[in-house]
Amino acid sequence: MNTVQNKKRVAIMIDGENVPASTMSKIEAIATSLGDVQLRRVYGNFANGANGEWIDHSKDHPLDVRQVTPSKNKKNTTDIALAVETVEIVLRKGFDCVCIASNDRDFQPLVEFLRREGAEVHGFGGDAADLKLRNSCSKYHIVLNTRKAAATSSEKVEKPTAAATKAKPPQEPSKSEAANWAKVREALNELASQREWVALPELATVLSKAKLQPASFGSRSWLQVFKKDGRFAVEKIAGSTQSQVRLVA
Repeated sequence: MNTVQNKKRVAIMIDGENVPASTMSKIEAIATSLGDVQLRRVYGNFANGANGEWIDHSKDHPLDVRQVTPSKNKKNTTDIALAVETVEIVLRKGFDCVCIASNDRDFQPLVEFLRREGAEVHGFGGDAADLKLRNSCSKYHIVLNTRKAAATSSEKVEKPTAAATKAKPPQEPSKSEAANWAKVREALNELASQREWVALPELATVLSKAKLQPASFGSRSWLQVFKKDGRFAVEKIAGSTQSQVRLVA
């Protein structure tokens, strides 16, 4: 008997703006144990070096990189592309098992739909992923420990020096600066409603849609913008070169 023919057809579908490439080895190992992995796709905006670690990963591994150009009039362009193609491979291509890598709770209705259609759905993401999304999956696999990283980061916070405590308070921002910061907080709050920490590339994509750039805040990168402002906490994502950010005040 040909055991390969009896294996489940497995597809790996990744939200590349939400999950770092460092998780791929764990995702691959679990997916392989579920059946015959015949499809591997990662979705996101990879223009101008954004989410570049996925591009690097694809150079040495079988991974179909799907460029999703952000729309000026629509949100969640990446989510929509991933959802549509996932439905297609289940209903038209006959895949039995889908591995969806994302922390985004917007995928929860998709997971429920796929399971109603008889597909096995495994979720992959961080330990802070939305609970409803996790419970909707056939099984949810933790491949990113963001809470542990946050706790470690908080333990290493140094006490402020005397010079720092005597520093002059920052000047009041201009109206345009205040408006820009309001947009940043709005975007971060919207994303943080799904989890405490937000991946910096994901936030940068949203801010770009709002026509905001690091130069608007006098910096060359979003990492510099958030690191120099005490209202935000920034740390490295465990096992990744990417950073994540959250509101402090």
